[in-house]
Amino acid sequence: MNRDKTGPASTTPEGQAFLQRLREHAGTCSRLGHLVKRQRDLVSKEDTQALIGLLRDRRKLTDDLSTMYDGFGSLQQQWETTKHTLNHSDRQHAETLINAVRSTIQNVIATDDEDARLLEVRKQRVAESMQTIPQSSAVLSAYGAPGGHGGIAKVDQQS
Repeated sequence: MNRDKTGPASTTPEGQAFLQRLREHAGTCSRLGHLVKRQRDLVSKEDTQALIGLLRDRRKLTDDLSTMYDGFGSLQQQWETTKHTLNHSDRQHAETLINAVRSTIQNVIATDDEDARLLEVRKQRVAESMQTIPQSSAVLSAYGAPGGHGGIAKVDQQS
């Protein structure tokens, strides 16, 4: 087999299989990237219900990627052993896909870090707000306890 710097004249079956797995991997990463963009929007809008649904979808894609990694192995390792089985055009295409995967994964990690910080700040604000709520009369009122307005007791009596 010709293993010079330009690679073989045509991509070998091994190279074609690698390229197909790489395309699938890149497609899954692309879908993950789209979910991350939607995630950012939902976090910004504080749309918790939609965010939970999106995280379920995202978990499925993450599981798919894990399965791919199990069967595919380290992308870098596979690339080093397989790149010589690709013709020049396929090698360039593979490099483009690898760079897209790498960029998407880096973006996912960065966005997740930013979203986690944003959610932590919100969590702290809610905790601080809860500490400032007058606890006695408001809580008693809500549950119809003596000294409150009897909100629940009145509803029960009307039923």
